[in-house]
Amino acid sequence: MKRVIYTMLLLGAILLTACTPKQTPTESKLLDKGAMLYINVRNQPMRVTASTDTTTTEDPIPTPREVVEQAMTFMYKDYETGKPNMALAVGPEQKDYENERIMMWGEMIVERDGTLNDYFLKVRDFRILARLQGDEKEQRIIAYIPNRRMEEAEAAITTAYKEGNYDEVYRLFQELYTAVPTTTARWKALKEKGLQ
Repeated sequence: MKRVIYTMLLLGAILLTACTPKQTPTESKLLDKGAMLYINVRNQPMRVTASTDTTTTEDPIPTPREVVEQAMTFMYKDYETGKPNMALAVGPEQKDYENERIMMWGEMIVERDGTLNDYFLKVRDFRILARLQGDEKEQRIIAYIPNRRMEEAEAAITTAYKEGNYDEVYRLFQELYTAVPTTTARWKALKEKGLQ
């Protein structure tokens, strides 16, 4: 009798397994379309050089809070076209003052089918711009993400995605992108030296 019960249980398990639909890659856990990318703004120590350590009252470096408050536009180099000044507006709803960060929408991170969108991963010369005081058209650089940091983030996120570790992809998107407050003159000096 026990043998019959075990056989029936085994057959039931086999049938249940056979009837369970297999997940296709698009049905398995994908990146969440609501995922956010945070551009965290933090003061970071910079290498002291004559061109970058010249804080004056005429050209003060903004605080992280001021960067978030004043941010109007992201400016960056497009990896596909090579265009150096692609612009993306920053809206008021993207500003998280309490955590001193700017939020970017999930559509910039994931495709409609939930797969990774690598466009933002490959941009370089990423700057945050604000209006030049007294001028409605001209803008000034108030922060930037070092190219080295963008490269590190691309490598780490791509690796986590290929391994199917989506929780890690989210964490990396929310933690790795750190903008450093600066000024136009300081950023240009760093760019000339290849240190941006």
